[in-house]
Amino acid sequence: MRKIIVIEKLKGLKRNIKRDKKIRKILHRWCYNDLIKKIKYKDKLKEIPVIEVLPR
Repeated sequence: MRKIIVIEKLKGLKRNIKRDKKIRKILHRWCYNDLIKKIKYKDKLKEIPVIEVLPR
């Protein structure tokens, strides 16, 4: 069985949320870019492909 990891492209997520201050505060502490880089790095070691898809 072949494994694959699928992640959403969430570029611009922080800029699009202007209404809720609580959600903005949570998102600014969350480093999505760093998480994706770490996942891709680990996947190269295990040779598991990563596919980025649009959230729609």
